[in-house]
Amino acid sequence: MSKELSLRSIWKAKQRITGIAAQTRLIYSEPLSKHTGDHVYLKLENEQPTGLLN
Repeated sequence: MSKELSLRSIWKAKQRITGIAAQTRLIYSEPLSKHTGDHVYLKLENEQPTGLLN
């Protein structure tokens, strides 16, 4: 069964993890941006504290 992704479901997920998950930064990737011809940013989820989402 597939769930439809909606803005509402995104907001509900955000509410569930607020105060639990740390905000992680975005960094601009020049090599990927050049390769794709568009602006590419990487979200550094590896900066989450270990075991946070287990």
